[in-house]
Amino acid sequence: MIFLGTECYDVILTTRDVIEKLSNHCTSQQGLTIMRKTIGVIGGLGAPSSALFHKYLVEQCQIQVGRTEDYPHIFIYDFPASDITECGVDSDATKSMLETIASAIARLEKSGIDLLTIPCNTAFVFFDELCSFTHTPILNIVEEVAQRIQKDKHRQVGILATSATVTSEVYKKSFNEFDIELISPNVKQQQQIDRIITKIDQGNAVAEDRRFLESIINYFESEFSATAIVIACTCIPVLLGDFDHELCSIYDSLFVYAESSIARTI
Repeated sequence: MIFLGTECYDVILTTRDVIEKLSNHCTSQQGLTIMRKTIGVIGGLGAPSSALFHKYLVEQCQIQVGRTEDYPHIFIYDFPASDITECGVDSDATKSMLETIASAIARLEKSGIDLLTIPCNTAFVFFDELCSFTHTPILNIVEEVAQRIQKDKHRQVGILATSATVTSEVYKKSFNEFDIELISPNVKQQQQIDRIITKIDQGNAVAEDRRFLESIINYFESEFSATAIVIACTCIPVLLGDFDHELCSIYDSLFVYAESSIARTI
């Protein structure tokens, strides 16, 4: 017989059942700590974006939660990954990435996570494969960004991402559901974007690289009348920072992902 507050349970409960009962009870009792869910983060794709994602998560806890003792638990499994720009283009790189993610998921699940996050847009080109590795819900970064842009009623949107993300049309398919036109860089521009993403991941990006990315954003606005730009590579915000544009709304996919991750676990 188990007593939780004023309630009595004459049944056998699993540890998880007890935790859930306690969580519901604490939520209804003023002054008691609320037991939050646990977020699992697979990092390393690349490492700089993983660090920035954790910063965003903490900032969103401060905004959405308030008391530090009520923050969700966060487990981060960060691993050294191969060049993410090669995934989806090179079969060996893709296979290696998926095998490593599968191993990371198995380790995180031992921690009892409730929500799995992978702060890497290119990984979601293989969303079906990712889901086959786990029964834990995976928050889809592409869907979260598409829903946000739809909510803000944009219709012409430019994209900065890896070649794999762009050529897979994972964003285009999601945007088509909302009648949003996706504008992509030309071949030469995309090749340079991939080089810059690799430099960011390796810590070698310079001011000239930032100016190039800014020029692509200006190109989307001036040539295609884009009203929004989605930064669909989580490495790029590491270089761009809090970049703002006078005529275009900038959607940092990493920021949107962090915001949604906290909202789903409180």
